[in-house]
Amino acid sequence: MEEKVKCLKRSTKLSQILELGSIIDLSYPLGERTPIYPGSIGFSISDRSNIERDGKKTSKIILNTHIGTHIDAPAHLFLKAQTIDRIPLKKMMGKALILKLKKEGFQKDVYGLKDLDEETEYINQVDILIIKVGNSKTAMSRERLFSKYPVPDSSVLKWIINHKIKCLGTDAISIDKTNSKTMENHKLLLGKKILLIEGLFNLEKIDCDIFYFMAIPINIKNGDGAPCRAFSIMI
Repeated sequence: MEEKVKCLKRSTKLSQILELGSIIDLSYPLGERTPIYPGSIGFSISDRSNIERDGKKTSKIILNTHIGTHIDAPAHLFLKAQTIDRIPLKKMMGKALILKLKKEGFQKDVYGLKDLDEETEYINQVDILIIKVGNSKTAMSRERLFSKYPVPDSSVLKWIINHKIKCLGTDAISIDKTNSKTMENHKLLLGKKILLIEGLFNLEKIDCDIFYFMAIPINIKNGDGAPCRAFSIMI
């Protein structure tokens, strides 16, 4: 009985947080017009049954595991590495810091620590870092989305590793350039089991530097990655 009371108190506290907090969906809607990584397959959906004929509607979808807002697992680049279904959900949720690029960083191909805004010292208070490069607006040009976005340099990646961040999120389509053959940035972070959440959306709607963040992937057995529903909770 005592344990049930404790559970009730915890669930009540969570309900209050969700009721009082502001929740912002940070995931890109999946559809046939969802931007796709060059050379990748897109998203398609078709009816398997419909209400008029069958009394129910079911659909068939075809998609890439790295379409839209998605999570890269270490198995994306390493043999016998951790797959998306083996990653504890706790690793994809927690207190997050969002940093944006200064104006000059936004215009570069590669950005360094000096190009991030002044709140970098708050990284010690969080375990998830989100870097906003300006690709999350719906009006963003296709050229910017796939060709002109900036990527982090080694100083940023080493800084993330040294602070034991468990996830790096970004509104860029990738943390490497689309023409990269080696994907060194991916390898460096995934090799340290730091998850990558790419293609975040609506980051301009977040009005505080630190907030609670969650990214819940599709539970794909032996998956190298998966689309996810990412959102922020701000109290």
